Amino acid sequence: MKLQHFTLLFTISLMLFNCQTAEKETVKEEEKINTSTIYVGTYTRKEGHVDGKATGIYELKMNVETGELSIIDTIEGTINPSYLAIHPNQKYLYAVNEIADGSRIGTITAYNIENEKAQKINEVSSKGDAPCYISIDRTGKFVLVANYMETIASYEIEKDGSLSEAVEVVEHKRERAAVFRQETGHPHIILPAMNNKTLFVADLGLDEILHYELNEKGEFTKVATTETVPLSGPRHLVFHPIYSKCYVLNELNITVEVFETKAANEPFERIQMINTVGDIDENVAPSAIKLHPSGKFLYVANRGINGGTGHNITAFSINESGELSFVASYSTEGEVPRDFEISPDGRFLLAANQNSNSIITFKINTTTGELESTGQQLEIKTPVCLKFL
Repeated sequence: MKLQHFTLLFTISLMLFNCQTAEKETVKEEEKINTSTIYVGTYTRKEGHVDGKATGIYELKMNVETGELSIIDTIEGTINPSYLAIHPNQKYLYAVNEIADGSRIGTITAYNIENEKAQKINEVSSKGDAPCYISIDRTGKFVLVANYMETIASYEIEKDGSLSEAVEVVEHKRERAAVFRQETGHPHIILPAMNNKTLFVADLGLDEILHYELNEKGEFTKVATTETVPLSGPRHLVFHPIYSKCYVLNELNITVEVFETKAANEPFERIQMINTVGDIDENVAPSAIKLHPSGKFLYVANRGINGGTGHNITAFSINESGELSFVASYSTEGEVPRDFEISPDGRFLLAANQNSNSIITFKINTTTGELESTGQQLEIKTPVCLKFL
């Protein structure tokens, strides 16, 4: 009887344990369904334009119903991991280390993010000072980097996610007379086209969008140049998913230029230029530009400068011709929104306030493009770039 009693108790205990385990697994699965993972690039030390205070790359989760954010983990031991890129296979994360102190050139760091704790894979030279943007070609074979000080570079991605040394480095030099902030070439974004054979580089120092072909070895060949308005300072650009349009964000003259895109090896044709803050007279420097997943709206971040307080996100509607109309500007409830991101489902916009150490969540009206504050915010030290996994 004693043995039977023990056996019964053991069986009941095992059933209870299995039930609890199943419940925990169910909760975990529900959490996965109800949350998105976001990686946040930051500044970790003082540079000429920012007093970096973060400790590395932050991993966040966002409640997809409310927009609430919380910190999951921090990837430490890296300097100024300002801009990030996630491999299409979702296994690897790449960060530029934005170093420009004259004693050490910038670097790029690769991480494996498959497991619960991210692991550093390797680090290579960015082949230029102040690497400010990083992307991955559509095939997932190459990492592409723009160094603010004159160069772009490509790197082969090895089977384990590690990076080779630079495959090719191209230098951008200004041939015209130097002017304020345009004393030389300043590549600010390197973006692969949907066909994956062409890359586009916005160069703030040259007032040019440079078109490059990317071959199977990761080498660049320049095939065309699109000139922006003189003294405009092109910083970032995006392509419309349906219309043959390219939207170029100009930092120096505070505008968005809209171009008709012909063949990739031909210059684009300008069809519109519009101020990034509408008719408002504000002292700002635009920082980032993003398209809504629907293709109906465009958003631009503006940083107040020279005493200006216009730290905001401006919303534009896009008509059937691909042209822009001003909707409204919305305070980011902080200072210096260096970057922002739109959730994959198009319901939320997250603004990273670099100088006030916060990420603010806005709800997007998917009919009008208007933004509404959710009241959700998270303290993050000197945030820069946001990437959804």
